[in-house]
Amino acid sequence: MLQRGLIEPIKAAGVRGPVRLFPVVELSKGRLRPIRHTALANTVLCHADPEHPVTMVSKPGIVKLVHAGDFMAAHDLAGWFDQLPLAPAVRARFCFKSGGRCYSLTCVPMGQRQSVGVASAITRRLLD
Repeated sequence: MLQRGLIEPIKAAGVRGPVRLFPVVELSKGRLRPIRHTALANTVLCHADPEHPVTMVSKPGIVKLVHAGDFMAAHDLAGWFDQLPLAPAVRARFCFKSGGRCYSLTCVPMGQRQSVGVASAITRRLLD
């Protein structure tokens, strides 16, 4: 993650909030997927937005969409959140410790509740 620029070192004195980082094994892809769990930030910052709800389409729903029209495009936006940088002031609120050093996230964490709304809004704009 450090080599890809997804995290950066931060001095312990600069840490303003935690993120829990842990791996999940993806056997089908032969890799470890890093999960960035932002429980504290989600609790403090995120509330449901009834004016702008974000809904996820289920797999059966996707199948129905395929059969509902003449054309269909599906994109797996792998790394989508990794393309959305966090402002340096915000990065200090998404930190973890590993090997005795502190690191901060440099991009929007997938586990952050607003992330889905931000990515959805950007995707809608691109589709326009």
